[in-house]
Amino acid sequence: MSDFAARFTDLILADEYNILAVKELDELWNKMKESRCVELLAFALMGNHFHIAVHALKDSGIATYLQRVQNAYTKYFNIKHDRTGHLFQGPYKVVHQPDDERLMMLTAYIHHNPNEVLDSRAEVEAFKWSSYQDYHNNNRWGELLKPEIVLEQFSNPAEYLEFVNDGNVKSTPSVDK
Repeated sequence: MSDFAARFTDLILADEYNILAVKELDELWNKMKESRCVELLAFALMGNHFHIAVHALKDSGIATYLQRVQNAYTKYFNIKHDRTGHLFQGPYKVVHQPDDERLMMLTAYIHHNPNEVLDSRAEVEAFKWSSYQDYHNNNRWGELLKPEIVLEQFSNPAEYLEFVNDGNVKSTPSVDK
């Protein structure tokens, strides 16, 4: 059984209106992987915004992915809090990272972002709304998160963490136009 199936088996099997066998769940997971339009490289979900680094697998993959994420989260939040309307103000910003160095800087910026609101390195390392811990511990997200794309640029995960924590990553990496 895939990691995804293991995580969600209890939830799905408990749903009295939609009982799926584990075999069907694996088939669903395989269909999701086939239709995936991006690979998620890094993320940090903050109180009023989020940062993600993704690699497009298809033309218009990033736009499709962000539309799905924003629509799904808005629906979830609005139902949970009995409200209507938009959650996100303005359009999202996409910055193309043309080389490995800029990609490393971008993921370091994303992983450094929680430092701005948390008090200690221990809190940052335990912050479950960031992929930072997945770069140095076990990847909690299985095939949904691809840290190896960044980590292969370093000799080991500790070297990447040192890169993130050296304090030189303060502003958003950009591309000169």
